[in-house]
Amino acid sequence: MGQPSSAFLNLSEIAVEALNVGLDAIRPGRTCSEVDADFRKALARHGIEKESRIGYPTGIGFPPASGERTASIRKGDETVLQPGMVFHMMPGPWLDNVGITITQSLRFPRPVMSL
Repeated sequence: MGQPSSAFLNLSEIAVEALNVGLDAIRPGRTCSEVDADFRKALARHGIEKESRIGYPTGIGFPPASGERTASIRKGDETVLQPGMVFHMMPGPWLDNVGITITQSLRFPRPVMSL
């Protein structure tokens, strides 16, 4: 396996930075598209573009597939994020000779229940 290349190490730092920007951008009331835009701005600062979605919904018994008709963290998805939603984020920037995917699953805080 050996030592990772400098290109790989650099890309891994960029992927983590962009993932953290995306995670910080997720909050109830924002849209999937707004989160995606923040993530893409973080990549663009490094001259990187990503065309595919960066997150998909998940949950008990939910098998994500390319043809699903649910919310995705991607350009143009105006789904408003709500407490209790669960997503798997996967930034996955790929360049000509190196790529990396660092992922994170998350659940928005559930609303506090009162009696």
